[in-house]
Amino acid sequence: MSETEQNGSQQNVAMGPEGMDRSPEQPDFSHVGTQATHQGSAAATAVPSPMIAQGGVLAAELAEALVLKGTLQSRALSRRAALADFDQAASLLHRATESSATPSPLSIQNSLVQLHLAAARTLFDLGRLDEAETRLNQSLAILDGPNGAALSDLPQWRKHRAETLVLRARLQSESHPEAAAEDFRAAISIYADLAADLGDECGPALRLRWSEAEIALAQLYLDLNQTAAALQSVTAAQTALALDRLEPDSRDLPDWRMQELLIDLRRCQIELRQGMARSALDALRQMAGRLEQLQESGGEQAQDVCLVELRADYAVAVAQATDLLGHSGESQTVLGDALSTLDDLQRRHGEDVGPWLRRSLARIYYRRAIVEFGRNQLQAAQEACSRGLAALEDLARNDAFARLTGLLRDLAESHILLAKIHAARGAHELAMESLNRALVLQQ
Repeated sequence: MSETEQNGSQQNVAMGPEGMDRSPEQPDFSHVGTQATHQGSAAATAVPSPMIAQGGVLAAELAEALVLKGTLQSRALSRRAALADFDQAASLLHRATESSATPSPLSIQNSLVQLHLAAARTLFDLGRLDEAETRLNQSLAILDGPNGAALSDLPQWRKHRAETLVLRARLQSESHPEAAAEDFRAAISIYADLAADLGDECGPALRLRWSEAEIALAQLYLDLNQTAAALQSVTAAQTALALDRLEPDSRDLPDWRMQELLIDLRRCQIELRQGMARSALDALRQMAGRLEQLQESGGEQAQDVCLVELRADYAVAVAQATDLLGHSGESQTVLGDALSTLDDLQRRHGEDVGPWLRRSLARIYYRRAIVEFGRNQLQAAQEACSRGLAALEDLARNDAFARLTGLLRDLAESHILLAKIHAARGAHELAMESLNRALVLQQ
């Protein structure tokens, strides 16, 4: 990821020679129409010209439908197909802008921001971090442009800004954590102010986005080992949901239930950092039934990427807790289930799985290696650790990922564990080799 100070210059590249001076009445499409095709996906389907009538309003609605379709495909791990949908939406908006008597009405600009945000999320999930950053810069250029400034008080515009800041924070969370924390806090402030302004008209979707921003900030604090700050953010994430003001139907939504589980999981992770393994394990066991119920609640929901990531994090937390307490049987089952799910997804979806789920897979192999090492199953421990290392080293070949501090830490920890396993087997030269690699990574 590029330095925060370089965002301005990159934005100028993304928006053309005029950079931020480009008027939003002439939206830039220089980066649309190429995301899926250069990956081998089908070209965007042309939309008949009658569909772009009525000053671009109908085109905006159709583009929003395509963005929603792409978003759902992305969550179902059909991410390259999602990029093709985003390309088609971009083509539609481009044609509408050229044919409309009003060059860029509000509906077109709103749809463009939604398109850039959805594409940025998918590109981030695919590990194409520089391209994701470009899309976020394009979103901010529209939000900060002359028309955007005039519309800055509109609820939808404020939501777009908050979502853009949250995504930018996720991009920077490992390379520039202080800048990421600032973006998270700015987004949270927007959500809080907007919820207060809307009062009883604040719907569940806004509160969910607010809670997700809080829990993402909590994860950042956890990564920095700032457990007190992380706990404050977890509590704020729960408060943002404001369950007492919602209809029962809202509480039963899958995304809502996943967010509640994620809040509870983060609390458990904080307790583990604080050495409260027994309390954490008890809470994790209480979560098991809810997680299983959500898993079995319906069809494609079980393969939703957010739920898969939640299950992977849950498995790692259970393994950490049982390791601290000297129990291994329970974690073997949970880790085995998570590994089976992730391996199956890799076989079925290939590159669409993306680097983040492969990183989760590596972390699960690491925890499994620890469990096997504790049981003195040295061959099984070495195999699990080596498989996790292979996945991490593959990720490190991506230049953007090679700069992530979390990945370097994971690599170093895996080499240290492998060194311990080699030493226990009497392979001292191999142990020294692994230790030297870990030391180089930590420098």
